[in-house]
Amino acid sequence: MSEILKYQGRLAQNKLEIQDKRLRIQGLLGSLRDLLDPTLPEEELNGPVISAQAFDLAKLLIDLLELQEQARIIKTALGQ
Repeated sequence: MSEILKYQGRLAQNKLEIQDKRLRIQGLLGSLRDLLDPTLPEEELNGPVISAQAFDLAKLLIDLLELQEQARIIKTALGQ
């Protein structure tokens, strides 16, 4: 029984982390959309900020995929 509770706890924590990553991804997507204003000339775009945020977004997407895989493994262990 304690093993089931342990896995359920891990799954709950995993779900919170997934939710956090998704919120952060949504925030970065909105910010990048604003920064990549198609009405501005290219020389007015803030390249360093855009590249930093794009890198952060890529890292978060990778982290999200890893968390989703962990959730799948935990659910399999729980028989879900």
